[in-house]
This record gives sequence, structure tokens and C-alpha cells, in this order.
Amino acid sequence: MVNRAISALGYTQEELIGHFFLEFIYKDDRNRMARAYIGALANRQTRAQSLQFRVLTKTGEIRWLEANAIIAFDPQGQFIMHEGMCRDITDNFQGDRPSATTNEGQDANTQDTSDESLPAGNEWLRGMDTPLKRRGRKRDREKNLEMEKANLQEANTALKVLLKRRELDRRALEEQVMFNISRMVLPYLKTIAKESTDSRHKDYVSIIESNLNDITGNFSRRLSLGFYGLSAAELKVANFIRQGKNTRQIAQMLGLSPRTIDTYRHSIRNKLHIKNKNVNLRTFLMSIK
Repeated sequence: MVNRAISALGYTQEELIGHFFLEFIYKDDRNRMARAYIGALANRQTRAQSLQFRVLTKTGEIRWLEANAIIAFDPQGQFIMHEGMCRDITDNFQGDRPSATTNEGQDANTQDTSDESLPAGNEWLRGMDTPLKRRGRKRDREKNLEMEKANLQEANTALKVLLKRRELDRRALEEQVMFNISRMVLPYLKTIAKESTDSRHKDYVSIIESNLNDITGNFSRRLSLGFYGLSAAELKVANFIRQGKNTRQIAQMLGLSPRTIDTYRHSIRNKLHIKNKNVNLRTFLMSIK
């Protein structure tokens, strides 16, 4: 995607989408930009970088852009995304064009304080480490550090968003697996076990059910209570149990008999798949988000 600000260069969003951005970069800067991008990809580590380059407007005018971009990879080195923000810096130089030969890994916004940048008539300064040049180098270093700090903060924010999104996707997948097993597999296994007269078949069904519970047991407790199909009344009782209330206290608060609460507890254990298991109900409920 590209936002509407691209119209400042005379293009519409539709004219850029689907094209390589290198097509719009000035020909003398294309190789440098391609090398920087390929180098970042080859590193396969999340990296933020800042580069300056020239682009051609739709009318053929040359403009300077500064791009702050992040290329993100997951811990296994798989590409996740590439996102960048460009700003037009042509007018900031007041006629003094920035260097088009910025080295990869070096901040392109650094001012040139080398001997070659000295104007004619100051040849006697060449080769001398003057206070002016020292101040220039210090200013450049400070600017580089500020830029790197800003880039790292942007990269950190982007990674937090990506990690949160991956966690949500993972939990959604886990819930889908649990749903498929609970609603589409286990009921049929119970039917087979109930209707079969062959003891071996019943044993096989029991083994399959046990293995399925073991497979899903690692993440089933991270599901929400609502996922298990608890009724509104059962959810109330479950929350009171999680708070440490006993059967008598829950019965008093809900205006029900202790026997009714025990019935709810039995139903909750059944729906949580811990019926007839030596598992403390409150401990199990507290482990569920």
C-alpha cells in the first residue's frame, strides 16, 4: 500500500501499487538502494535503516527523499514485512544537494566534513583537524545516535505489534483445534464406545480419546471458560468457585440449594473434561483465562 501523500510527486496511489519502487528512483541511485535492501534481506535479522535517494516526479523533476524503513524477520529468520516512511528533504538543503554516494550502513543524513568539502580558497585547511571539523564530526555522531535510537524505538513498537498479533493467531488456532475435537470427534467416539459390543473396540476408542486429550492438554487450559459451552448459571458458579467460595456460600449468594450447586459443579467438571479425574476444580478453573 501507499498513502495519498505520494501525490506530492505527481503520482496517484494506483500508479505505484503493483510496481517495483526502484522504477521511480533516479537511475544513479538505483544500484545503491538495491544493494542496501538486498544486504538487509540477506542478514535475516530485524533491522531499521535510514537512506537518502533521488526520485523522479511524474514531470521529470528530481527530488530528494529520506526513507526510514524497517525489515522484520521472525526468530527463525523468515521474512515478515517491510515498511517504510519517506519524506521530501529537497528544500532542506537550500540548493546544496546531499551526497548520492552514501555508503550502506552509514546515515545518509550525515553532513560531509571531509577535506574535499572545503570550498576553493581554503586549501590551507586541507589535512588539518580543525575545531570546526571536530565539531562537525561530533554533531554528526550525535545525529546518528538520535536517528538510531528513533529507529530502534520504531522497530521495537513494530515487533510488539507483530508478536501480539502472532499470539492472538496462535490462540485462535488452538481454540479451533479444540472445537473440532470436542464437537466433531469426541461425540462420535463416545457413540461408538456406547453402541459397540466388542470389548476390543471399546478399548481402542478409550485409547484414542485418551491420546486426543493428551495432545490438546498442553493448551486446553488457556482457553476461555465460555469456549467449553458453560451455561450462564454454570459460568456464575464457576467464577464463585474460582474465587474460593464453597458450595454453601455459593448457594446462599445465588439463592439456591446446596444440592443444586453440587449438580452445577458436576456439570462443570464434565464440560471441562475432568470428570472422574483427581483434579481440583478450583485449581483447574484458575488456570483458565
